Amino acid sequence: MAHYLLFADLAGSAGVKLMNVSIGERWEKFVEKTVEEGRYSSASEVVREGLRLVEEREAKIMALRRTLEASIARGGDISDEELDASLNAVEIELQKEGY
Repeated sequence: MAHYLLFADLAGSAGVKLMNVSIGERWEKFVEKTVEEGRYSSASEVVREGLRLVEEREAKIMALRRTLEASIARGGDISDEELDASLNAVEIELQKEGY
């Protein structure tokens, strides 16, 4: 199991925080390969990108839940078109925020 020190600007803090991250051999090889191929400059950069993707996915899931809860509260259902429009709007907002 590989151990990495992740340098990240956590929760928008002004300073950089240090976090120990343990990953299995599968992820270690993946991280090393992406850095060696030049797609990322460091292991920390790979991990930060992964965290950004998780954050984006979580935001989309929350938006979907809000849309569905609003539909249930109205006592109706939601069409595929309404759901797609709602998710597309969330995606546009996330892109504007840099996700």
